Amino acid sequence: MRFPTTITIATVLRNQKRPGFTEPFHKVLFAIEQDVLDGLVIPIWVHPAWPEDLIEAVARAFLAGRLVDLASAAEAQSTMTPDETDALWQTVKPPTIEGHPT
Repeated sequence: MRFPTTITIATVLRNQKRPGFTEPFHKVLFAIEQDVLDGLVIPIWVHPAWPEDLIEAVARAFLAGRLVDLASAAEAQSTMTPDETDALWQTVKPPTIEGHPT
């Protein structure tokens, strides 16, 4: 079972106080939008030494790595494989959401 997901930059907050650091960092907030997630925002800290025109690209690269780590951690904790989850979903599918495929 896969759900369409969009990831957009919600905002870039420049020169923010990052806990544990003396110098300011840029904080890039990513909005993760998916039917099954409500208001998920992931902050990524970017050091100000990165060129200004690369802040968003660097933040996306850091985000990609963090999401891979999160997926790996979730998979390691799971007692079901993705195929087993999909098979179970097919037996207990709730009614479809209007405008979205099953």
